[in-house]
Amino acid sequence: MPAFRRDSTDDEFLRRQRELRRAPNPETMAFLERLQAATFRRPPTPRPPTYNTPESIKSIIPNATADDIAMLRQYLTEVDSSIRPPTAYEGLFHTTVQLHAGQLDAAVARFGRWPSPGVPPVFALMDVGHVNARTIRVPTTGDHVVLVDEELLKFVAQLSHTVALAFHAQPRNDNNALLSFLDVVLHYVMTGRVPDAQRARLPQPSEVLASTITQGAETFVLAHEYVHVLEGHLNDGRHDVTGVTDGRVSQSLWSVVQEGLADTIGLNLTIAVLGEAGHDMRFAYWGAELFLSANEIMLKAISQLRTGDETGMREHERHQHAIFDTRRQAMEYMMRNALQQASPDKSASEQRWPTIRGELHAVHDVLAHLWSELAPLLRISHARGARPSSVWEN
Repeated sequence: MPAFRRDSTDDEFLRRQRELRRAPNPETMAFLERLQAATFRRPPTPRPPTYNTPESIKSIIPNATADDIAMLRQYLTEVDSSIRPPTAYEGLFHTTVQLHAGQLDAAVARFGRWPSPGVPPVFALMDVGHVNARTIRVPTTGDHVVLVDEELLKFVAQLSHTVALAFHAQPRNDNNALLSFLDVVLHYVMTGRVPDAQRARLPQPSEVLASTITQGAETFVLAHEYVHVLEGHLNDGRHDVTGVTDGRVSQSLWSVVQEGLADTIGLNLTIAVLGEAGHDMRFAYWGAELFLSANEIMLKAISQLRTGDETGMREHERHQHAIFDTRRQAMEYMMRNALQQASPDKSASEQRWPTIRGELHAVHDVLAHLWSELAPLLRISHARGARPSSVWEN
């Protein structure tokens, strides 16, 4: 990535970006709403006023207090004045995604990278049900639209909560993390929906940890897709999402090289965004690993319930699983190289690497352990007739 910079050109660029984000091309938005209408599994959400009511907020944040709700309502009202209005299909997560988009615009400007001719990708919500985000190009306008699945946002938030429980488990035989993991994965794989069950309020340090990991995961997912736009990966007419067939979005597979590039630059952008909030690069890496682990967990869980064996994946699922492992290794190499470049003492940095590496993979290691505990239960469930939701068969 180019070196960090900030000048009047960047400020002017960001001003234009904000204007374009508030009012995207109407033809692009009409295309987006047709796509959402064809794929959303629930009725449109009337907005306003449903979006910013205590009941709506409670449905997303069950543990919110009256003071929390009042502060959030005031905040959302202010935010709504500076981002594009949501479509009829976009709920409370719309604000989350648009805030991340604005943060990434600033990071892109600081690194001297922005789309040509300067039209930012439109970030929008989808309801296919998969742990995924994908980028398409609108046929008539050429604009890029990044589609973020609502279940992805719910899933990474639940996994972040579970990881925070595991990190701060006292005593060591505390089963809260495993029970949380079991609830979310089993429910998701069997119904195609992440459960909205009320979660226990965590101690303040754990709440902060869960929130920061969630922020890292969400930012990385959007940054990865933003890089596909910056690097022109769709400019040759290829589409990650090719259209809608029988109410489902069909997609092609990206090459490992393109995914690796999007991961590398996307992780840099995520580090920059979290750095603005005072978080070190470890949290960006944890967020990226949480997203990759979320995909791996669901691929194995689907296979386990479908066949009784986590390795019984279909060909395209095996391909995806292999790519996730390759992507993790590439990001580790990038982090190791970045730390060495930043250290005045290369030898000391290399000696510390085993310890640093263990810290970087802490989230992945926790989730791998929880999976080892959950897998036998899924095998038993399969033997008793449990099968994956039809969502995963499309």
